[in-house]
Amino acid sequence: MTKTPTSRDGKTSGRGARDLRVRVKSAKGRKLSSTLWLERQLNDPYVVRAKREGYRGRAAYKIIELDDKYRFLVPGARVVDLAAPPAAGARWPWPA
Repeated sequence: MTKTPTSRDGKTSGRGARDLRVRVKSAKGRKLSSTLWLERQLNDPYVVRAKREGYRGRAAYKIIELDDKYRFLVPGARVVDLAAPPAAGARWPWPA
């Protein structure tokens, strides 16, 4: 979540339009690595931009960049996201 400094009258404070850094409090039962990942995720400008523009994730910008270079997307084409979190393989629902 990004915030811009504002005064009581709703105008910017004059400090510039940079986003404030989100700090995550440690939670009971959450490992330090999870807390650090969550803080990186919340402060990632691509994650914030993707949310604001209605994309499902920051990978959309990589796909757009690749399409600008190679022109493989055509109007009406479907894009399937096959990515999964790293630990998803450990809980795969199908038998081995």
